[in-house]
Amino acid sequence: LKLDENTVVIFTTDNGYHCGAHAFGGKVLPYEEGAKGPLIIYGPKKYVKNSGRNSKALTGNIDMYPTILELAGLDIPDNTDGESLVPLMLGKKEKVKDHQLVIQAWGEEASQALTVVTEDMKYIYWYYGKEMEPKEELYLKSADRYEMANKVADKDAQNELQKMHKIYDNYVEFWKKEAVSGNNYEKYGILFDRSVPWSEKEKHLGKEKKSK
Repeated sequence: LKLDENTVVIFTTDNGYHCGAHAFGGKVLPYEEGAKGPLIIYGPKKYVKNSGRNSKALTGNIDMYPTILELAGLDIPDNTDGESLVPLMLGKKEKVKDHQLVIQAWGEEASQALTVVTEDMKYIYWYYGKEMEPKEELYLKSADRYEMANKVADKDAQNELQKMHKIYDNYVEFWKKEAVSGNNYEKYGILFDRSVPWSEKEKHLGKEKKSK
């Protein structure tokens, strides 16, 4: 049937697992061991150029949807958050995005965080402040692969921190405008806002708003 000439296989998953890294054993936290997952794409040359090539492009699982649509010859809706990886597969581009969100808005509130990743940096904002203080983390991934040195207070990293703040804040504003109503998504526009004090955020915890 020559299906091998017209089939693309995508192997991926939604997360990794910490396996003791950072003294954690779960999967929901935004450090690399839990946030990253494998991505292997196989297909005939008309879809995948240069077989065996490794790409360092920044991607996320939200990119699978537009990628599959383009491969199937279907239009990608304008409100799609992800980016098609077909240009990477065909060798036409080296990257399809400059930054990517990592969202942890599930489970225990103290473990919830919003994270921005670029090719070289990762910024994490922990909003929770009941038994702890809200906290920021900045990691220079190229020099600190295992994310052991938080650079937020480092004078030499303040320019990088400001850049990540700007990207992060833009994402939060986008969340406030575009979050679907119900299922408790709207409150995270407040919880993840760095400018809102904990005393205000605390009022929104434990309030479940169900969609109609």
